[in-house]
Amino acid sequence: MFENNKILAIIPARGGSKGLPRKNLALVAGQTLLEMAISASLGCNEIDNTVVSTDDEEIATISKKHGVLVHNRSEEASNDSGTAAEVVSEVLKWANYASIPHDLIVYLQPTSPLRTSEHICKAFELIAGQNFPKCVSISESLQNPYKSVVIHPTEGITPLFTEELVTSNRQTLPRVYYPNGAIYIFTSKEFLASSQIPIRGAIPFVMSIENSIDIDNIDDLNQAERLKKEQDAKLQDRK
Repeated sequence: MFENNKILAIIPARGGSKGLPRKNLALVAGQTLLEMAISASLGCNEIDNTVVSTDDEEIATISKKHGVLVHNRSEEASNDSGTAAEVVSEVLKWANYASIPHDLIVYLQPTSPLRTSEHICKAFELIAGQNFPKCVSISESLQNPYKSVVIHPTEGITPLFTEELVTSNRQTLPRVYYPNGAIYIFTSKEFLASSQIPIRGAIPFVMSIENSIDIDNIDDLNQAERLKKEQDAKLQDRK
């Protein structure tokens, strides 16, 4: 499908986390979030190389055992203020130095454990044949931002948009989606032009609300465990 483009998967997995300590090594259905992300990447035949970017020795060791590359992330990109763009920038510089081809990048956060190889492959199918391929996984927002308000320091509640929209029937408002963090696909060339993961104009890959769960705390982890068990049971019933 992408014979003329080499695809590099980047899995960001630092050791620290505020909301859930050692989050990337937390377990869902007996597998760490890190291992689930690695498995999803390795299971998609479109991907040529997978690299885990980390500052953590244990994460690096696990990654190597699973046969993927490891990028030693800088301290600046590993702290709480480090951004995804900083991680990608560091990895691309490292890949250039290591002579690892990277025409297309797929960015796979471990905190999306219910994203599978099938999701990734289907996202690639959407952008096949595009001159400027890019894709972002999204999910429908349960809370419509058109009905949102802000609290003004002196004026109290203030509509984010208009009062009419705040009191509108939900059915009359546009359906709204948000990037769920599971899959970002973009060219290294476009990234380097702006030093940002490109979003505008990307082809949407819509995922279910259930599969879009993003792990930030223990409650998210417990919910992911429940959903994974339910999905595995359904697959078993079909056999």
